[in-house]
Amino acid sequence: MQGFEPVDLRGQAARKLLKLERDTDAADILMFIGRFSTNSSGTTYREQVIECFTQGCCYWFAYILKARFEDEKGAEIVSDYTAGHFGTLIRGHVYDITGDVTDAYTWEPWPCDDDLREKRITDGCIMF
Repeated sequence: MQGFEPVDLRGQAARKLLKLERDTDAADILMFIGRFSTNSSGTTYREQVIECFTQGCCYWFAYILKARFEDEKGAEIVSDYTAGHFGTLIRGHVYDITGDVTDAYTWEPWPCDDDLREKRITDGCIMF
């Protein structure tokens, strides 16, 4: 995912925007992503985390989100097979390390219906 725009998902401005939208589910998810990808090291650390989880380990961040936010409403790992990217569908929106990416990709359920494609993706992108 080249040319991403790092966005600080923490802080008062993000909370205010989300509060205005009255979407507490999204606020919780985005705050988790922000805490996961930022620490006292600042921007350099965030860029490294985003690079890691958008260029090779996106399945594993999707797995983390699924494990953290799976509840009675469900959470599922989805993929854009053309772009080679994974996200997590949580309460009607898809998230990755950069935030809400619902409209950024063409999402399909994972695992896919094609056994050969699934094996290729698993071998090359998940169990590398």
